[in-house]
This record gives sequence, C-alpha cells and structure tokens, in this order.
Amino acid sequence: MMKKNNPYQSLASLNFMLISEAFERDGWKMYHQFMVGNGWVKGDDTVTFYYGHYKLNGNPISKEQIYEMLHISLRDLQVCEAIAPHPINSHYGRAFLEGVRWADAHPVNKQSSNDY
Repeated sequence: MMKKNNPYQSLASLNFMLISEAFERDGWKMYHQFMVGNGWVKGDDTVTFYYGHYKLNGNPISKEQIYEMLHISLRDLQVCEAIAPHPINSHYGRAFLEGVRWADAHPVNKQSSNDY
C-alpha cells in the first residue's frame, strides 16, 4: 500500500502563534492551566495543547486535523517557516503574511490578456 504524499510533512513544527490566532478567529476561547498547558473551548468541544501534542475532547488529534479544523492553509505555514527566525506575530511577520495573503488573492494570472 502506498502512502499518500503529505504536503505538511516537511514542515518542522506547528507555529503556535498562528494556531492561537486561528482558534481566536474561529470563536474559540483560550485558557491556560498551570502545569497542564493551554486549551481552547467552543461549545461542547475542548482542545488542549501540552508538550507539542493536541487533544480534542481528550482524544489525540494530528497536526493535519488541527490545520483542517482551523482552516489554516499550507501557504500560511510555509510563510511562517520562510520568515523564521522572525516571529509571525512581529510587525515584520504580520506585514509579510498579510502581503502574501493579498498577493495570493489577487494573482496576475487570473486576468486575461484582453484586460490590458
């Protein structure tokens, strides 16, 4: 059996600030438990984060499932890695990420040659 090619596999790790922002944008409320880690709550669902591992309602959840659940694109993660060591939450990081998002939403190749 052949494994599916996973585009996220080459990424070193999750960017915590990007994940945290995505949870907030999606309406999750963050909390911190001393000596336990961070967590987010939305409705009846709870996601916890401890030592690099995520759990949804007590069950382990993969990075790919987190990306899908929070609508985080591979492109956003690639940008985070590309600007490292600058943090994504710095002024430079925010400007760069927003610039890439804008450029991706307005590509030149969407225009036909008749538009000129």
